[in-house]
Amino acid sequence: TNIRLLGPNTGGFADPVNRLVASFSVSFEKLPPGKIAVISQSGGISLILACMMENDGFGVSLTVGLGNSIDIDA
Repeated sequence: TNIRLLGPNTGGFADPVNRLVASFSVSFEKLPPGKIAVISQSGGISLILACMMENDGFGVSLTVGLGNSIDIDA
């Protein structure tokens, strides 16, 4: 069916450039667009890194927490 699954156990993902958020965390919605991607197994770590980058004046092109990687992995 060509449908990819993210997770389980993930905080989701955010694409600030295209204003696309699939997450339970409202913090993802506040990330400014930029040119750096953050991809990690932990959704919490990806969100923390993205927020730290924002605090230092950097935007994010994509942030993804892969979770348990049932279908998609790095």
